[in-house]
Amino acid sequence: ALHWICQCYFPELHVLVERCVAQRDVTTRSIRLGEVNIGDGSVFGDKASIAVNCLRVVLTCKRPERVPGQPWTAEIRRRLTEYVFPILAPLEIEIELVQVITKMDPVGAKLAADNFLGFQRTHGDKSKEGRVVLYRGRVSV
Repeated sequence: ALHWICQCYFPELHVLVERCVAQRDVTTRSIRLGEVNIGDGSVFGDKASIAVNCLRVVLTCKRPERVPGQPWTAEIRRRLTEYVFPILAPLEIEIELVQVITKMDPVGAKLAADNFLGFQRTHGDKSKEGRVVLYRGRVSV
């Protein structure tokens, strides 16, 4: 179902949905000497990291820009906010959304008006694709 929803709202992109395990921080009470009962949910510190089931959505595009001057990340976030998240919110699922760009420019990272820092390969990186995590967390109302 998630694959179908994403394919409907991102028809220009290749969509892959897979199961994964994510870490979630849970805020708890801190342990206090003489005040803690075993099993009451207290931990050392004020939060604990637990493993949760997650769905990873991988959206693959050829270039970082949808059209010149409009990055795919902006369009993906707009469609997520307007269409996909309102559908998924009642389910309260944990998702990770990753954008994969298959044809990266062979330049190092630079800061310029026509460049999107974070998408370019760093100097010496031989991989031909870039991966950017666009969203990680629970989708809820």
